[in-house]
Amino acid sequence: MARAPPGIVVPGLSGELAVVTGVSDGVGLGLAARLGAAGAEVVVPVRNAREGAAVIDKIRQQHPQAVLLVRKFDLSSLDSAPRCSARTVRSTYLSTTSA
Repeated sequence: MARAPPGIVVPGLSGELAVVTGVSDGVGLGLAARLGAAGAEVVVPVRNAREGAAVIDKIRQQHPQAVLLVRKFDLSSLDSAPRCSARTVRSTYLSTTSA
């Protein structure tokens, strides 16, 4: 049985930056979609860029106006965090972790 979306109103977030992890499914996927629909630029850090792109495509099917960016990020590599954060250069409005 499909679940009904929660009736949570997300305010307009145009111009804001959100970083959401764990977007492959569940809470992370739902959160990235809702924030993107509300106008936030959503950065999605992932280990596998191809899988990340597939998730982004899934979100864009429902929210074509969403601004979603995939960033390669692998916690097993010490160099990964600075490379990922260097590409996300402005202040972050919201950062979540969903694993």
